[in-house]
Amino acid sequence: MAKDNIQLRLKELPEDPGVYFMKDSKGKIIYIGKAKVLKNRVRSYFQSQKNISHRAALLMRPFIDDVEWIIADSELDALILEANLIAKHKPKFNVRLKDDKHYPYIKVTVNETFPRALLVRKVYKDGAKYFGPYTNVRSVRHVLELIPKLFKIRECDYKLPSSTYIRPCLAYHIKRCDGPCDSLCTPAEYEKLVKELILLLEGKHRVLISTWQKQMEFFSKQMEFEKAAEFRDHIQAVESLGKKTQVDICRAGVDMDLFVVARQEDLAFLVVLEYRDGILIDRKQLSLLAPLEQETHEVLEEFLILYYTEASAIPKSIYIEEIWKGHEVLQLYLSGLHGSPVELIVPKQGSKLKALSLARKNAEMLLVEELARKAKNLGMDQSVTLLKRELKLEQEPRHIIAFDVSHLHGTHTVASMVVFRDGRPSKKEYRRFNIKTVAGIDDYASMAEVVDRRLKRITLEKLSLPDLILIDGGKGQVSAVWKVIQEHGFLDLAVCGIAKRLEEVWFPLEEGSYILSRKSPALKLLQRLRDESHRFAITHQRNRRKENLQGMQPLIQFKGIGPATRSKLIQSFHSFDSLQKATLAEIENCIGVNRAQSLWTQLRSLDA
Repeated sequence: MAKDNIQLRLKELPEDPGVYFMKDSKGKIIYIGKAKVLKNRVRSYFQSQKNISHRAALLMRPFIDDVEWIIADSELDALILEANLIAKHKPKFNVRLKDDKHYPYIKVTVNETFPRALLVRKVYKDGAKYFGPYTNVRSVRHVLELIPKLFKIRECDYKLPSSTYIRPCLAYHIKRCDGPCDSLCTPAEYEKLVKELILLLEGKHRVLISTWQKQMEFFSKQMEFEKAAEFRDHIQAVESLGKKTQVDICRAGVDMDLFVVARQEDLAFLVVLEYRDGILIDRKQLSLLAPLEQETHEVLEEFLILYYTEASAIPKSIYIEEIWKGHEVLQLYLSGLHGSPVELIVPKQGSKLKALSLARKNAEMLLVEELARKAKNLGMDQSVTLLKRELKLEQEPRHIIAFDVSHLHGTHTVASMVVFRDGRPSKKEYRRFNIKTVAGIDDYASMAEVVDRRLKRITLEKLSLPDLILIDGGKGQVSAVWKVIQEHGFLDLAVCGIAKRLEEVWFPLEEGSYILSRKSPALKLLQRLRDESHRFAITHQRNRRKENLQGMQPLIQFKGIGPATRSKLIQSFHSFDSLQKATLAEIENCIGVNRAQSLWTQLRSLDA
């Protein structure tokens, strides 16, 4: 059932089209969707368990804390608003590119008087033209290398035109730039070059080649063979780009894109074939995250909105494998972006159907390879996957940190933190702690202190939270740590403890414990973590004792002070300097009156 506050919100839902927001307990937007009828759509997430979809089930446990919405005039307006809000908030449950930070764009700064062509990783609404994203960085760099050779577009970052004199650089002298910095070309002449560059980036190779052929013929007739040869070389360079990708499935002058999605659970691979002027100019292989495991057409619809909202150009024809109910709204949205009608088409036969079939084989191959790679990484130990299942965790505990406390009869109290990633130790992330705020034997308070210090460091340095915190101990230690975690506001953070006697696993807020099979790989992983944190803590504690023993070396020369007495003094005073500053009464409380009198006399003789 939904939470009480959400039940109240559901009663307020209107029967209008609009956009809805799912928020977590911190008020952060975790999902944005559109609806033709808000009341029906949003309520479907909170139906009884028998009728609930996988999407709603995933969202309801325990993420949704509030629901908000915005009413729109139409379903199309809702879709436009949804696209803008997803781009702004990037909710974790909406479809997104898995590696979107890595795909480059070519940016042409048409907002400048003398534009440049740059390789960038993000798209901004700054008036520039963006082309991409490109999945093959090598080919993008090859195009960027050709741009100054073919179009003489400047590579410098001067703000032009400039009020001060700028001497033309080497690029002008080797004919890679027309020298706008020294007014050696006018803005109109430079604009002509930029328009030709945009034709190339838009894939309109035939238009560009036709323009250059006319110029080549003109200079040839004028007996300016050097300039004619320059345009001949330009034509050959662009034709070589086309030959690498040309596949004859559509006639000259036709622009179209083909999309195929292959998916399994929350992972999807998408292959895009881009045809411009009848030539296949690019094949993109994109990895997507679809956390809600929607239907394939839902994944594709979300992606098309994401993709074309930032795309530099939209073709009139988009070929896909299936049409879904309500696709007309997406067509209207894309038509608005394009400025003329855009159609979603499912080919029934011919070369376009063959192209989609080939793209599907590529997408499925990529998916199989990714799943195999993921299985290998997770096969790190399948214990990680088993641990998620056996402890009923929300996600696979690929990043686990484990804590242990060690002391010697209440002295030299220290703690350790060890880190496992994908089931293996990450020793560079191990940390040691000296307990600062706890005196004597108090494992609960000591464990709470060290976890508190680690969470403060995570917050301060904006580090990633672990998937699971493991405590060496039972219900008491786990409860103490959970209190600290609540104070930090990390209520979604998974934490458990493992008690040694019966190898019980304890969770906060639960009365009973989990008993895992002694042969379970999941239990063995927890034991490895517990034993490693214990080893690391013991080592640190022994090193501290060794340092203190070395600090008490002068006691060896004192009469009547044997190893047992020295050990008591170390536990109480920790260092020889502290012992010298101690009062007679403090020493008597530690080792008795007779030994204390003898030791006090010998200590005072050192001061004489």
